[in-house]
Amino acid sequence: MSALGGDVIPGLSLAAQAMDVERSTLDLLARNVAAAQVAGHSGFTRLLPRVATDASGAPRICGVQAQHVASGSIVTEMLAMMQAQRSYEGDATLFSLSKHLAEATIAMGRT
Repeated sequence: MSALGGDVIPGLSLAAQAMDVERSTLDLLARNVAAAQVAGHSGFTRLLPRVATDASGAPRICGVQAQHVASGSIVTEMLAMMQAQRSYEGDATLFSLSKHLAEATIAMGRT
């Protein structure tokens, strides 16, 4: 297990934590889309995640910032949501590759 400790397992952990952050971001952005649709041109409060990194470099949400939008656009909110979805997909790909690398390393140790 010591061969895995330094490089492979932290990759899985970081990717999983990044996916959690992006999932939470998607939840907030979906709320913003709904709020923009209901509010129309009367404005709404946009919620944005505040993301920081911990000592290991892993991302985490450390709060939510509220921003009043006078004239919201559902298109703007959908674009933000699409960008977060792409980030989530990238994190999922990194997780999958890290998992494959861990499995290959374990298999090499068995032979």
